[in-house]
Amino acid sequence: MARFPRMLRVGEAAKLLHVHPNTLRKWNAVGLIHSYRIGRRGDRRFLVADLFKFLAGDHATANGIPRS
Repeated sequence: MARFPRMLRVGEAAKLLHVHPNTLRKWNAVGLIHSYRIGRRGDRRFLVADLFKFLAGDHATANGIPRS
């Protein structure tokens, strides 16, 4: 089994979720998925465990738009 890093950058997380990075940023802005801000620039990082929980929930759809 592959070992995943504990946290992913926006692009890496978006790839895992099969969405555009801007979609992930929007979901984060409206509170659908949590991110952590790190460093001086405040770069977003996503916990791998949170991403898998998101995928397992009712938010994931075939077209990439979460259900409300």
